[in-house]
Amino acid sequence: QKQLFHNALSSKRNRDKETSNRFERPTMPRAKKYTLFSSSEAGKDGKAPCAFFFSEKGCRNGDNCKFSHEKPESGSPPCVVAPSEVGSVVSSESGGDRDENPFLPAAATPKAMEETPSAGSKRKNRRATNSDPFAKKSKPSKATTQSPNPTQKQEDTVKKTPATKTKPSSAVEKESPRKSSSNVGVDFRSLNLPIADFNLPSASDHAKDAKVEEVDNNTLETPPVPKSHDLGKKWLPVVEATHKHKRFTIDFNYERSMEATGKTGWIKAKRFGDWCENNPQVIAIDCEMCETEDPVTKKKQPNALCRISIVDAVTDEILLNSLVKPKWPVTDYRTFINGINEESLKDVQFTIEHAQAFMQALCSEETVVVGHAVHHDMKALQMEHYCCADSSMLFRAQDSETATVSLKDCAFSILNKDMPKTHDSVNDARAALRCVEHYLEKKGKVKPIVRRQVETRNALASQLFVHRIPKIVTTDHLASMFLESTKVATTKVDEVAPVGDGSMGKTYVHFLTASHANLAFETLTGKPEQDSSGKLQKKVYLRGGQYIRIRKNLAERPRKDPESTNSINRSNNKA
Repeated sequence: QKQLFHNALSSKRNRDKETSNRFERPTMPRAKKYTLFSSSEAGKDGKAPCAFFFSEKGCRNGDNCKFSHEKPESGSPPCVVAPSEVGSVVSSESGGDRDENPFLPAAATPKAMEETPSAGSKRKNRRATNSDPFAKKSKPSKATTQSPNPTQKQEDTVKKTPATKTKPSSAVEKESPRKSSSNVGVDFRSLNLPIADFNLPSASDHAKDAKVEEVDNNTLETPPVPKSHDLGKKWLPVVEATHKHKRFTIDFNYERSMEATGKTGWIKAKRFGDWCENNPQVIAIDCEMCETEDPVTKKKQPNALCRISIVDAVTDEILLNSLVKPKWPVTDYRTFINGINEESLKDVQFTIEHAQAFMQALCSEETVVVGHAVHHDMKALQMEHYCCADSSMLFRAQDSETATVSLKDCAFSILNKDMPKTHDSVNDARAALRCVEHYLEKKGKVKPIVRRQVETRNALASQLFVHRIPKIVTTDHLASMFLESTKVATTKVDEVAPVGDGSMGKTYVHFLTASHANLAFETLTGKPEQDSSGKLQKKVYLRGGQYIRIRKNLAERPRKDPESTNSINRSNNKA
């Protein structure tokens, strides 16, 4: 009866087991505690050996077992796999190692695993990836990724190839200067530029041809000079004097400006030839600038061209005088300097490309361009030109070896002419031209320029010069800083004027008297240092680690030592 009960219980367990197995998802193989035998290892009774009988727990079916409980003919019991070993095999088959380290490199993954990943591994990897919404999508392994059809890949490549090559080739065809040789003989007088109306589409083509001119890297070492035309040769002394100035290599370094604006928009004059022999060989130029802003990147352009004037140096004819429509929206017209406002540029269609086309048709690399600080005009025009006669480099100040003289002081000292407060580019170009003509007539033997002081010395002493001002600092910030740091109130802070590429600026801070200005300077924290002109200045640091410089307007006068004076008097008395 016990045997029958045991047999019935075993049968019921087997049936329950079979029923549960039918509804169980085969996600991961179980750890086997036995090893099955093949039919070749049958016992004497012709039955295959029972795997359970030779296990540690034995067979539960007893005599009712359908398999043989006799040892195989080999005489050795079957090898039962240890649970720990089976567990490790199951772990590797189920992708357990991958779950422990989801970023396991492909080289560390077993080869069989890469070829036949299990369904459970795929599901676990998906769950591990989806659990972190910020996790980066991992690239599928080589085994799970279907290899693309090589034929289809080749077709895609063939389809994509023309699209990637068409654009550059067309750009080269449009911008190549070798392709349009007719531009060499274009007369600048025949250019129908839209100074009033826009009706010359060819003007932009001329500008594009000029933009791709190759730049000579050795230009600063051997800048072009007027040597091919008799009119230009007369101006050779002033060009060479400009080239010899110590600031020439710094001010006429166009690379920094090209990096800020991009090299694609720049032009360079062609070589001298028959095409320009009848053109003016010496011109005077002056430009007016405004500040613009890129609407996309919000990048500022502090010296955007908004007016250009060109005068023939020989005939005094005005070759070009036009307002220029900036490319970006204007953020500061600087009306107080140039008199140009929003209404002035409202209907203007003349652009910098038209101005470049005019210069490209007018100038060769030997054309002498006269101006005052003319490198600013060239950079605003985005034209790389070195054959220049700069009045700011030909004359020096009487009171300072390092100071740059202004056009207003040059015009008053040389021409006895007062310049208007509002800049007029035609007037400024002619004033610079007359000053350079004076230098040429005197063969460089000119007197130093007296820098006129519009205000008295006491008025100048009541101001402090502030420079290296970053864009984040406003005039209100400066006024508040002086009041909080020195307890001295300012009467006025001039508008910050941009310097160089526009990242820094400068201004003047006004006080009630010279004593107030001196008190404010002395109260500022920092050690006073002398600049190259002998004026004292201090560093004032900002929160972000930057600093501005605050300088006195007047150099300190040397003070006599009373002890030395007394010793001299005593020695004289002894004598």
